[in-house]
Amino acid sequence: MKLKDSLAKGRFVVTSEVQSPIDEDPHELIKSLELIRGRVEAARQKQRDRFDGEKGSRAAHAAASRQNHVLTNADMRVGEIRQHCKLDAAGESLVRAAMGQMNLSARGYHRVLKLARTIADLAGSETIQVTHVAEALQYRPKSMMV
Repeated sequence: MKLKDSLAKGRFVVTSEVQSPIDEDPHELIKSLELIRGRVEAARQKQRDRFDGEKGSRAAHAAASRQNHVLTNADMRVGEIRQHCKLDAAGESLVRAAMGQMNLSARGYHRVLKLARTIADLAGSETIQVTHVAEALQYRPKSMMV
């Protein structure tokens, strides 16, 4: 398949080679990567616990998760978003302003809320704070803004 065809079909992967930082101690880099891995694993566990529903066996959890199709924040539907992505007044105000300025659709609004929930999970926060909403909004494609 030619590059032009791949690009037209949206089937492409971008890779890049980078040099290791010259002044960076590899052991320190590995330690920081391990910290990041720990945060990600903790956030994933928090999501599994959130969508577990009832306390029970792993088999019951797996069956319920497959039935509900909600394993991560990205899988949430409107009902789960309403339940798990509640914002405080400052967060609501920011999202309302962004909806007008960025022309967010309902789908876009829900995507921002799900991403803010994930950012809060990575930060170890039980609640979504205005900083999490602001960060989620920053990840919106610039081409979507008018």
